[in-house]
Amino acid sequence: MADTKVSALTDGTAPQSADAFVVARAGASFKLTWSQLTSGITIAASQVSDFNEAVDDRVAALIQNGTGISWSYNDGAGTLTPTVSLAAFSTTNLAEGTNLYYTDERAQDAVGGILTDSSRIDLSYNDGAGTITADIVADSVSNTYLANMAQSTIKGRAEGAGTGDPADLTVDEVMAILGVAPTSWTPTITFATPGNLSVAYTHQAGTYIQIGKLVIAWFSIQTSTFTHTTASGALRLGTLPVTPSFTGNMFPTFACEWTGITKANYTQVSAVVQNAVTFLIFNAYGSGQVISTIVAADTPSGGQVTLRGAVIYQAA
Repeated sequence: MADTKVSALTDGTAPQSADAFVVARAGASFKLTWSQLTSGITIAASQVSDFNEAVDDRVAALIQNGTGISWSYNDGAGTLTPTVSLAAFSTTNLAEGTNLYYTDERAQDAVGGILTDSSRIDLSYNDGAGTITADIVADSVSNTYLANMAQSTIKGRAEGAGTGDPADLTVDEVMAILGVAPTSWTPTITFATPGNLSVAYTHQAGTYIQIGKLVIAWFSIQTSTFTHTTASGALRLGTLPVTPSFTGNMFPTFACEWTGITKANYTQVSAVVQNAVTFLIFNAYGSGQVISTIVAADTPSGGQVTLRGAVIYQAA
């Protein structure tokens, strides 16, 4: 292929690196390429036909993507756009500003720092354990802060119910807690010297309560069989559930209901409590008569004896 002559090139044709030129120097000639001719030559910006494009391309090549940031070069628009992403970072990589990063310890300390006690609640923060404890201040809860109650009720735990929530108590449950619950006992009758006394009962019952040292005892007996021929001495009813104890010349007496006692000129009978003795005796009273104790001779064999009443006394 024939070489292209200079005169055959169109004006303004851009040179190529492989283009060759003939250079004559001191009677000699030699060939240089375009690259050799332009090597080491600095061209002023004013001599570059599109300086901005050249700079854009160079800058786009220099700037590289990094962790958390990437660049997009638009050659046509001549723009370089960054895209920032924090996905690759944690608070370990980022410096704190005025607003500190969240940690459990910081949150706990912040909450612990704003705890405020009241007159009834004492709040305490344990930094090491990361716990908050609320305690009711001793003697600080008045009736105002307790749950409302219906009138005429007492709340508590019944005896034998074990540990649990308070409940409304019945009268019997309250008395049991106070140790005054009614308790049964079995009254019997005899004489100071029973002899051949034989007794059977149609009815035989007793109940008592004790409040501290105060004892109230009820008794009720009625015989179906009552025979004797050799018995003697005072009629007795026992055995009392609690031993009496009192000082001085005190013999508490209590009127009672009775049958089966025959004593001329006497119309009333009372039960008598004696100190440190666990049985009752019975005294008879009549107008113009001295007090007389009921004995075996006053209770005919074969009769029906009834004794009903109550006594009150101090316990030992």
